[in-house]
Amino acid sequence: MRALYHEHYLKGRGYTTADMIAIINRLTKKDYNDFYNKYVFGTDVPDYDRIFGYAGYKLVKKAEPSPDFGFSIRPRNGGFTITGIETGGAAAAAGLKVGDVITKINGGSPFEAPFGTFAGKEIKLIVNRDGVETEMPIKVGSRESIAFSLSEIPDATAKQKAIRDGWLKR
Repeated sequence: MRALYHEHYLKGRGYTTADMIAIINRLTKKDYNDFYNKYVFGTDVPDYDRIFGYAGYKLVKKAEPSPDFGFSIRPRNGGFTITGIETGGAAAAAGLKVGDVITKINGGSPFEAPFGTFAGKEIKLIVNRDGVETEMPIKVGSRESIAFSLSEIPDATAKQKAIRDGWLKR
């Protein structure tokens, strides 16, 4: 970052990603072009188990249900204004329409609703449509998503523990 600051910012110039990679290559004396092409610009997934394994960690992948409301929203007009309805989705089945404003969810503020907990559940929305508030139940859909976390490897080597302890102290 210091090199970008001195070589570009202080000279009144912006910098490109190619400029940043060139500086990284120069400072590390390695070529990171392939890394960026594969993992940053491309679609390859790094071997996280190997990478985190150096420090005595293991990547844990867990399938979890994720709510699927079947609408897109924006905070507007004292609630969430519906800006799009997915054909055949939960919102369409509940009779929601573009322009409806969700003012309450299960009796509380929509801004404080625990959206992540609604997968597969029926919830009650208070919707303002053309100035008239109506209670509308919706059966929230559910789709599987993958959650990631790190856990310590119980039989980590002394070297892995040293690396891990060094990372935790930063």
